[in-house]
Amino acid sequence: MKQAALPCLRHRLILKAEAELEGFDPDRILTDVLAATPLPK
Repeated sequence: MKQAALPCLRHRLILKAEAELEGFDPDRILTDVLAATPLPK
């Protein structure tokens, strides 16, 4: 499930210029969110 998240969701994130200047990108944000989200059992 988590493998499909990046290709499916990365185009939905629109970052502010400040976030991009700080080095954030959609993949990094999604990876952090997915790491903190447990899979349902």
